[in-house]
Amino acid sequence: MSTKHAPQSSPTDKPRKAPAGLHEPAPTRPSPAPPAIEIHDLCKSFGPVRAVDGLSLTVPRGQILAFLGPNGAGKSTTLDMVLGFSQ
Repeated sequence: MSTKHAPQSSPTDKPRKAPAGLHEPAPTRPSPAPPAIEIHDLCKSFGPVRAVDGLSLTVPRGQILAFLGPNGAGKSTTLDMVLGFSQ
């Protein structure tokens, strides 16, 4: 029964260098995708009642978001404005 062994390197072996001018550029990372939703200082009033007051929000692409709050907190009003149904 014979076994094969990988050749061992000797102390005189040196790593090979690429010839001058043949270096590949370092890989670049793609720029991050813009957020799916980005809101800054969103406000909405109905007469004297401020339904949304200075909301800022960033939702990255692919992220799932839950909008929770009590009745009258401005959840539907915020989504209406994000979707362009109201100003």
